[in-house]
Amino acid sequence: MDNQLKRRYEYEIEQLHNMVIDEAETKTIAEECLQYLCQARVALSLDDQVETEYYITLTKSIFARTKKSKELQQACGRRIILYELIWLSVLLILIPIIIFRFGRFIVLGVPGEYYIWGGIGATISAIYNFIKQTSLRDFDRQFITWYYIKPMLGIVTGAVVYFLFMCIIFAMGVEIDPIRPNLLILLACCLTGFSEKFSLEMVESASRSIFNIPSRVKKGKHREVDSSE
Repeated sequence: MDNQLKRRYEYEIEQLHNMVIDEAETKTIAEECLQYLCQARVALSLDDQVETEYYITLTKSIFARTKKSKELQQACGRRIILYELIWLSVLLILIPIIIFRFGRFIVLGVPGEYYIWGGIGATISAIYNFIKQTSLRDFDRQFITWYYIKPMLGIVTGAVVYFLFMCIIFAMGVEIDPIRPNLLILLACCLTGFSEKFSLEMVESASRSIFNIPSRVKKGKHREVDSSE
């Protein structure tokens, strides 16, 4: 690597270092950028041009992503939050209306409150994730569609959770009133609406309970058993 190229890289690293001090909006971004710049300096000291360019480019991409995230937040952030708050308000208003006005409200065999609590969990999840992503400057255009369909997915998830619980209860031979609100199922609907991971885990657990599928054994534990034998 010739001296002119080295000086150019040193100048870019120094400029990016100053940008971290002046423009990094969060501790996470600053630490990530400084780590890459440190690795770029090490690569430069070893005359490794490819590694030096790689870490400099990574640092620049972080600033570019941060800038785009901020611009996107300013462009559509209020609209997304307003959309989620409208969903949340409507769902919360529907709870007393269904209970005190219509009594029992059933759609496709599922009492209405289970739909509602699935939607409430999903709406709260959307608001939480929006605040988290924007605070970390990690908000991307690809997430916008997710924010708009999340409440509807939560409503559907609420019905699915209700059916899963009914299947488990039927398989266990427990007798409960399927129409009377069950706090445990309502909480499960809310949690599954909030977290996709929780939803998948619940579906897997329900499938194992219904069909008596044994739990998977971790590889590490399996090796320990084999060695002991």
